[in-house]
Amino acid sequence: MSIGTRIIRNSGYLALGSQSANLLQFVFFLYFARVFGESAVGQYSFGFSFTFAFTIFADLGISIYLIREVARDTSGTRRLFAKGLILRLVSLFIVLVLSLAIFPFLSADFSPESIRIIVMLGLYQVSFSLTELFMGELKGREEMGIVAVVGLLGKVVVTACGFGLIFLGFDYSTVLIAFPIGGFASLAAAYVVSRVRLGPLTLRLGPPSELKKMLVEVLPFGFAFVLVQGIYCQDVIILRFFKGDASVGIYSVAVKFAAFILAGSVFLYETILPILSKLYVESREEFMRVARQILRYLVMCSLPLATGMAALADRIIAVLYQDRFSGSVGVLRIAAWVVALGMTQVVYSAVMTAVNRQGAKAVCWGISLIIAIGANLVLIRAFDFIGAAIARLAIEVLTLAAFVYLTSRYAGPLSLLSAYVRPMLACAAMAAFIYRAHDWNLAVLVAVSGLVYVLVMLALGAFSRTELRRFRDVCLDRMPAFGALRR
Repeated sequence: MSIGTRIIRNSGYLALGSQSANLLQFVFFLYFARVFGESAVGQYSFGFSFTFAFTIFADLGISIYLIREVARDTSGTRRLFAKGLILRLVSLFIVLVLSLAIFPFLSADFSPESIRIIVMLGLYQVSFSLTELFMGELKGREEMGIVAVVGLLGKVVVTACGFGLIFLGFDYSTVLIAFPIGGFASLAAAYVVSRVRLGPLTLRLGPPSELKKMLVEVLPFGFAFVLVQGIYCQDVIILRFFKGDASVGIYSVAVKFAAFILAGSVFLYETILPILSKLYVESREEFMRVARQILRYLVMCSLPLATGMAALADRIIAVLYQDRFSGSVGVLRIAAWVVALGMTQVVYSAVMTAVNRQGAKAVCWGISLIIAIGANLVLIRAFDFIGAAIARLAIEVLTLAAFVYLTSRYAGPLSLLSAYVRPMLACAAMAAFIYRAHDWNLAVLVAVSGLVYVLVMLALGAFSRTELRRFRDVCLDRMPAFGALRR
């Protein structure tokens, strides 16, 4: 199977499963926000960020490490996974003890509802952390279809339970018990699939030197994971302590929508990482060629998404949340560009991991986290939730610039400017059209705007004849209605 076919197949499975799961969770969040309002959304979002801030320290980067190592050599991976699981269980236990010791000092300002929410979401984070470890081994083997089904199962359970509890009239803190229920359902499914698909698992401690060696190898992944996730949750925590639950709610509804769009970058990273990791040890030339092509296609897709979100932010917020979150429009206009930059970062991040430079990534993320905390402490006090959005965008710009430099130094030139030129021109034309037709029916406006972008890209010669021919052949082969044209 060709590399292109593998990328399309694997990303297709993960896209379908992951985005379906994210859509379910977003629909639940949307309904939750409409029913319970700003303060409840603020407590929910803060609870997620607060509990995640603890559990990220238990991750250690083992899941990403498994993806890379299993992709390179599938022999003996059950033993490798067993060691990873032992490390994860030990780290979760340590984090649990530390969190129980620290929590009394942090909880004086929390209401009983907030404490209940934090406990429930903490249980969800633990189950999710263990599920991700099981999925890491399957992703390394490119079993993306199974990964997609397991991930979707958990979100289906969360959504079904959540809607059921809302319809039964429970308060918002009780409704969120749906998350630990769905999390443990997903963990149970992951365990069963892993045992059936890959064989029985025996947890043996073995010589301490083996665990120590693995711990040393995964620590750069762990540092990078802690730092990058810290960047994405510290703003909500700072915003809550300085401005309260209502500001967190206004900020979160916009960021949640952007995160739903940006979620595609997660499964894309996990799709291309095993392929790039394998290519790096087989053919450096092919490795860079594939990376450049992925970057080009990602920019083509992410830039119009960001442009449309920014131009239509007021329409999007009005449709999704009615008039309850009008203050979120400005946040969404800024967060739209976080989507474009975040999706572009995916390629550079995967390249850095594939060439064994996760340590350099960790340093980069560490500097970004320090700057992010400082920027939020200043900007949130001055501009409230808009300041948090500005800080997040600034960090994305700085991080992408650092990744471009590090990739060129350790892997090879991966030009960002050449990938952006034509899409930027096409997006400018699309934005001009949206400005003139802003009051059209939203669905029609989105469809026509997308068509404008594609037509301008064609006029600019953004696609080669080979790419157009390949696209035509795929359509003729996959769609029976068009297959008749060939005959």
